[in-house]
This record gives sequence, structure tokens and C-alpha cells, in this order.
Amino acid sequence: TNDYLSSLFLCAELQVSSTISLQESFDKLSPVSSGIIDQLSALPGQDAPIKVTASVYIPSQGRLVCGREDGSIILVPATQTAIVQLLQGEHMLRRGWPPHRTLRGHRNKVTCVLYPHQISPRYDQRSLVSGGVDFSVIVWDIFTGEMKHIFCVHGGEITQLIVPPENCSD
Repeated sequence: TNDYLSSLFLCAELQVSSTISLQESFDKLSPVSSGIIDQLSALPGQDAPIKVTASVYIPSQGRLVCGREDGSIILVPATQTAIVQLLQGEHMLRRGWPPHRTLRGHRNKVTCVLYPHQISPRYDQRSLVSGGVDFSVIVWDIFTGEMKHIFCVHGGEITQLIVPPENCSD
């Protein structure tokens, strides 16, 4: 029992010399760790990239779709983009990036993206749907990048897109 009491006494004598949170550690990183599409999002003269505000991964096509605060949508090959981002090299100079496509149609932040075929095979593999704070819903052809339809009759920002159940007509 003397050893136990001695241990308790020693623990009571120890004082904390420094503390740091995980967030503080991340904030001190230099260079700042970057996201998977940050190299594509950097604008000349700006330190911070354009923020990603909505995303969907399409495993059947190996694509990552990222809606951003400026209203654009980036389509990238997910695996290649992750590899390039994680490895040091030419990509730091914006050369050697995997092919990507930028879709433009929203006038403001993209709030949601949906790939309906991923939920039900009754939907076309080419169709991607996006919604934004500009009150619009856009249907895209993800193979060509073409805007197929735009719906702007909503009374507010689009916050969520869902696929109706199989027993509903669309």
C-alpha cells in the first residue's frame, strides 16, 4: 500500500506544463494541409481556395463531383485526384493534374448535388442534378458538361434533393 500511496502523491505533484488542442495543431501546419481539389480552386491573388459546399462520389464512374460557393461544379476522377494530391510533384504548379471538367450555371453557391442513377437504375447514367441558393435546380449531362434543364420557379434556396420512391411517378 505504500507504493500505491507514493504513486498517488507523485501524480498529485505533477503539473501541466503546456496544452494544445488538435485544432490549434492543425492551424499551425505550414504549409496548410489542402483538400482534394484545392489546387483547382485557387484563384490568382487570393490565399484561400473556393470552398466546396456540396459533393457526391460516384463509384460506378470513379468520379468526385464538388459544388462550390461560386456556383461552379467540378468533376474529377476521384482516385487520380487523390493520388496527385497526396504525392509531391508537378501538381503543385497546376501541371499534371488529372483531367477535370467545370460546370457553370448557378449564379451563387451550390448547396446540393445528386446523382439519381446511384439510387435507382431507372434514371439516366448521364444525369446529375444540382441545387443552389439562387433558387434553381439544374439537370446536367455529366459526360458532355451540357446543361440539359434549369428550373427556377422555386420560392427559396434549394437545401436538399431527393429521389422519389419507386412507386411514385416522376
